[in-house]
Amino acid sequence: MRQGSKAMARGRATARRSSGSHRDKLNAVEVAGLGLLLVGVPIIFDPFGRSGYLAVKVLAASAGVALLGASLAWARGLAVPWGRIAVAASGSLVLVAVSTAVSPAFERSFLGAPQRMTGLLMWLLVAVAFVVGFSLRRVRAETVETAIMRMGVVAVLGLGVFALLEIASVGWGTGVVEFEGRLRSTLANPSVLASFVVLVGPLCVAAALSTGQWRWPGLVACGFGGVMLVGSESRGAIAAFAITAVVFAVVRASRRQRLWGLAAVGVLAAATAVVGRWGEIGFGLRGRVAIWEVAVDTIADKPLLGAGPEMFLVEYSERVGIETVREFGRYGTNDRAHSGLLDFGVSSGVPAALLYLAVLVGVGVLAVKAMASSQTVVAALGAGVLGYGLQQQVFFPHPATDAVFWLLAGVLVAAMGVRARPVRSLLIAAAAVCVVVGSIVNSWSLIRNDHDFERASTAQTYAAAYGHLSDAADRRSFDDEPYILMGALLQNAENLGLVAQGEARIHRGESLNPGNEAVSLALAEVRLQGFRLSDDPSWAQRARIGLDELIETQPTNGTAYLKRGVAHYYLDDLAAAETDWHQTAWLLPEDPTPLENLEVLRDQRASAG
Repeated sequence: MRQGSKAMARGRATARRSSGSHRDKLNAVEVAGLGLLLVGVPIIFDPFGRSGYLAVKVLAASAGVALLGASLAWARGLAVPWGRIAVAASGSLVLVAVSTAVSPAFERSFLGAPQRMTGLLMWLLVAVAFVVGFSLRRVRAETVETAIMRMGVVAVLGLGVFALLEIASVGWGTGVVEFEGRLRSTLANPSVLASFVVLVGPLCVAAALSTGQWRWPGLVACGFGGVMLVGSESRGAIAAFAITAVVFAVVRASRRQRLWGLAAVGVLAAATAVVGRWGEIGFGLRGRVAIWEVAVDTIADKPLLGAGPEMFLVEYSERVGIETVREFGRYGTNDRAHSGLLDFGVSSGVPAALLYLAVLVGVGVLAVKAMASSQTVVAALGAGVLGYGLQQQVFFPHPATDAVFWLLAGVLVAAMGVRARPVRSLLIAAAAVCVVVGSIVNSWSLIRNDHDFERASTAQTYAAAYGHLSDAADRRSFDDEPYILMGALLQNAENLGLVAQGEARIHRGESLNPGNEAVSLALAEVRLQGFRLSDDPSWAQRARIGLDELIETQPTNGTAYLKRGVAHYYLDDLAAAETDWHQTAWLLPEDPTPLENLEVLRDQRASAG
């Protein structure tokens, strides 16, 4: 009888939680959590870092997920969707975890590369974000949709203000990558900006179609969104927007709404017709296909568990063909397959990719159904989720905006009535807490490193700059970025003792980053500088041996041939130097350096003759 009374009490408590006015009202913690995700992620940046965008945004996303999860856990409202999507998602996460465990660079695969952060930890974080979004919609009903719409408008307005400053050439941001006039606003990358606009832009349309006080802000946000989408010149995002608009026109019952959808495509096509990058679409597509071919080759060679998260950098360096390098270069250190699904397959294998595809298809089907809904915000959510999912298939996962995407996908899945199972397991709750806390700690650690990189770039002496880079390497010895920056610094240093110290440090970093060409090339450059300062041939000999090993695994690495030619030259092996520089000129026809070096050789021979 006592047990029955407890059960009845729990039932009454559940009923109270699922009915009444308090159920439909977001509390302050939930508003703050949603604000961090929808407004903080796109707008926040760190002006004190060398490239202060990604880590601080992931920190904001992690904190937002933490606040939402804590509020829902307190209200006993956490639940997971029950069905095929949940099974496929769980299976894919298990396989990503296994591929991470067997990765040759475990820390990189688990925590993610410094400027990417798409390791296992990211996938676990977005899974928690999906569950939180699903649970929030179940507990707070339609109220959460209204809040999301309003915050989406605020986010696009904020991005638009910074985009206008960018157009006016007002300096405000940080970063080391330029995009030749393409708008990037506070999301640092034009394609990331465009993908966020594709995701949240439909919410601005929903606000503009409303009759309340958010109508005019929504209209302005729509205008900003259009400017940013066109100004980003992101062809994949623009194509995804067009496809989504066509799907919207097909599934809507209203003839007027269909015409609006098709009109949006027409306006976008007219606006983008003047964008120069569309004239290069053939060249760009060939380059993207070349990357995809390397990804497919990697998957075919490692179909079961893949190469490990964040390891495409090594696979691309070892597998890219000569003709691709000659036509497109090596894309620097290309560390992404530039397709969400292919990237997943490269990282974790075919079974994981198929399960991930099942999740995407399941969510995509619900998104299309949502677009036919009479509820404007639900239809807008469906359009945003579908557009972002399409765009990702020609881009790659981005931890900050993906967290927002999966949160909104969770809200959408709940809004479409997918059945749920409450989370009662303390083990699952503890695991979610570990994921969110781990992501916060990882982000903060990267922010501190980024500040050290900025201090190093403004230091007055080589020794002071090296000290900051050394601190960063102490903090995250498994990351490649400190060692790459050490190489760039020390190749011009005049203190042999400092160069020797840097050589030993980068050599240890190379062992923690197997196959990472950027670290190996940085080490070679430091060794060549050691020879220039000391005239000791052992420095050039060590550089040559290291480059021999790199070229053996990466036979199309033109930069490695160039530096090995320099090492041969320092060792007075002029014939070998000539051979390497001819190979460099063949692999990198746009680089004048090998031809200049060959001219020096010819002049020397002419003088000797």
